[in-house]
Amino acid sequence: NIPVEETMLAENNRSLGIVYVFIFLMYTFILMFGQGVAMSITGEKSTRVMEVMITKIKPIYMLFAKILSSLTAGLIQVSVFFLSGYLAYLIGWINKDQFKIVGFAFDLSQINAGLIIAFIFFFACGYLVYALCFAALGSVISRTEDLGSVMGPVMVLVVGALMVGIKTMMDPTGGLVTFSTYFPFFSPIVAYSKFVMGEISTLELLISGTVLVISIGLISYAASRI
Repeated sequence: NIPVEETMLAENNRSLGIVYVFIFLMYTFILMFGQGVAMSITGEKSTRVMEVMITKIKPIYMLFAKILSSLTAGLIQVSVFFLSGYLAYLIGWINKDQFKIVGFAFDLSQINAGLIIAFIFFFACGYLVYALCFAALGSVISRTEDLGSVMGPVMVLVVGALMVGIKTMMDPTGGLVTFSTYFPFFSPIVAYSKFVMGEISTLELLISGTVLVISIGLISYAASRI
């Protein structure tokens, strides 16, 4: 008989609640505000408002004003959401030892400055990637009624990011998850989820963030040209 000693290197169960909340916040936020950007652009084109505004403001300024204003609004809403939860915790309405979200433990003791900074970075970058795509799609059509016919590819990517994010919670070292860590349309959710679970090194996190920022630059250039 060969004696075998099992040693737990990392305990991820207490962080699954944080990952779960981030995944669905990102998914919901992209769908609500990303489609709002596309509908805003097509609405201005269909009402011919753009023809008046384009003589006063450069289109690139209008594009990024729409996207960044929606991002700011979203971050404010998310901040209110978390601050409300923190206030409830201070009042005593939440028992941190028994606090769970759809069955996943939400360990409040894991929340620190690094986690919050990473959350803001990946949340903002993830939104920018998809919002720029929605903006580009909204600019290629002239009627709001036609918007649904061109958003299919981006919607597939959004749902794919959600599915891979859920898979990350169960298999953070799988091949698909490893690839998605550097794929800009999935990396905001996957890389942050692995960061919270302690399944990604600092170098991998920096590479993922760098690829994401470069991708945003390329997508923004393409969207502005469209």
